[in-house]
Amino acid sequence: MAGAGSEFHVWLCSRLKSLNLDEEVLGEYISGILDGDDSTPEEKEEALKETLEGMMESPDDNVSSDIFMKWKECEEKKAKLKQESENQKQDILAAVVEKQMKTTNNVNKKPSHKLDENVKKNLIAQYELHISLTDITSSSDEEAPSQTTKSQPVEKDKGVFQNTNTKSVLDKEKEKRDKQRQENEDKKVKDKEDREKQKTKAEQRKDKEKKRTQKGERRR
Repeated sequence: MAGAGSEFHVWLCSRLKSLNLDEEVLGEYISGILDGDDSTPEEKEEALKETLEGMMESPDDNVSSDIFMKWKECEEKKAKLKQESENQKQDILAAVVEKQMKTTNNVNKKPSHKLDENVKKNLIAQYELHISLTDITSSSDEEAPSQTTKSQPVEKDKGVFQNTNTKSVLDKEKEKRDKQRQENEDKKVKDKEDREKQKTKAEQRKDKEKKRTQKGERRR
């Protein structure tokens, strides 16, 4: 679910407030609909439209359209930033892989040469690493001295990814991915429960407003 301080959530609350709608309750509920993983974009847009129609005295399709377009814009921006970050990580990882290969060649007293681009891509794809910049830098700094201080040559059949430092990094990344996967599953369950609670609150508020309006009309 979109964080309370996210660009879209802040904009959404402001938009709902301008329509005299409960931005706190309805804002969380709408964010839950749009950020859910179990619906298509078309289904999300339709659910958003139905929600607003049920909460507004004079439904306006332009409102739901504006909100949906703003959400898409923010999602595309986030995806672009994420891709740029991943590209940067892959570039740094490729540089680390090349450095490891050169270090191994030096230990084996083989001529040092630039790692072929296809080989780098295959190595990266094989291990599916998503290493943070800090982890990569730390790994790069630690590996060179550990290689050069060893007196025994590195065995050919073990390859560059069999050294202790690299194995440690791979184990840490696997553990991190497993933990993130479990956290994502837990978050999906919690988000679903939160959406149900927000939906109940929104419906209760709507019923309360309806009864208050009917009571006022009877007094007239």
